[in-house]
Amino acid sequence: MLFMRLFMPLFFFFSCSFAFGATPADFLVEKALKEKVYQERTWEVLLHYKDNLWTEKRSLVDDPKFFLSEKGKTDPSAELEATIRGFFAEKSTYPNQNDHPYCKFPARRQFLIERLGIDAAKFPQVECREFEKIKEEIDPKSVTLVFPFLYISRPVSMFGHTLLRINNRYNDPLLGHAVTFNAIMPEDANVLIFSVKGLFGGERGIYSIKKYYQTIFEYTNIDKRDIWEYDLNLSEAETQKLFLHLWELVDVYSDYYFLDENCSYNLLFLLEAARPNLRLTESILWEAPSDTVKRVIDAGLTERTVYRPSHLKILEAIAKTLPDSFVGTAKYVGEGYLPIKIITDGDYPERVKAGMLDLAIEVLRYESIAKGAENEEDVAIYRKKTIDFLTARSKYKIKT
Repeated sequence: MLFMRLFMPLFFFFSCSFAFGATPADFLVEKALKEKVYQERTWEVLLHYKDNLWTEKRSLVDDPKFFLSEKGKTDPSAELEATIRGFFAEKSTYPNQNDHPYCKFPARRQFLIERLGIDAAKFPQVECREFEKIKEEIDPKSVTLVFPFLYISRPVSMFGHTLLRINNRYNDPLLGHAVTFNAIMPEDANVLIFSVKGLFGGERGIYSIKKYYQTIFEYTNIDKRDIWEYDLNLSEAETQKLFLHLWELVDVYSDYYFLDENCSYNLLFLLEAARPNLRLTESILWEAPSDTVKRVIDAGLTERTVYRPSHLKILEAIAKTLPDSFVGTAKYVGEGYLPIKIITDGDYPERVKAGMLDLAIEVLRYESIAKGAENEEDVAIYRKKTIDFLTARSKYKIKT
């Protein structure tokens, strides 16, 4: 008893000393591993882990910079520990603070803060300026699934395509941002070889973000494809989660497989990150863009559908309102071979003049897009012609 009284304070002192020597990261790692957070659905979604024949889990992301642990691709627990410790890494170890794990992996950070009850003030006060700038610019409020319909005349487009549009507070589609996953195709690539390699995962695919109006321009005007848009019922908070995970994936590559791990399949991970109880990426052997649309609809994610006809289809629709003998004249005016007064001074009914001018305007737009504006002079010429055509058309209060 006397021994215990003499040495217990000393024992307690050394025990406390060891405990006090533990860092916040140590405590959180112990807690996370003990509670097996690495086996939870959200963690598996954020790391794209799937069951594998050779290992218990394997991420479908192939880029090493997506993982903080050397074993992260196949070891969820090792990646969990490395992520927690990475968030507490000293700022001085990253000359560019945007490269700090705290900035690079905001979706993982938010999940672990909520799941483990972490006081965010305990993290190093890292300035994620690049992330904050892009987040403010995109202003994620809601999400739309976009399906540019197939275009048979182009083999690489014949199965269609899918992408996501992140809408801002103004909810104007043309102010939104398009999110895509595409195979990286070199400009000098042989299409046949590229396609064959794509079948067997020989190419790399990456996520990218750009202005939605640029995407509309490419798909409706250049590819001549119709577009279907499906507004999703994700909440603003879920949309924020989708964006956070997207940030983790931009410029991170995965092996591209044309039949399954393709442009459509990889977008489903973003939807699961927004709402982890979705099971959109499971049991897929073949995923065409139309399958993705059906999968999203069947999951009860869609609210409203919008159809955008291609530029070519608009031309065809207007042409059908005119007698065949006037279509050629309107076409030549739009192409610049005939002056606009051929229409305005012609002995035609007002309805026909209005239709001819509508067609000439669309031909002008189509031709300028097809040829491309080489310089400011070309742009100025196009603008002047457009104003002249629209001014002439405004004189006829007739809808065609």
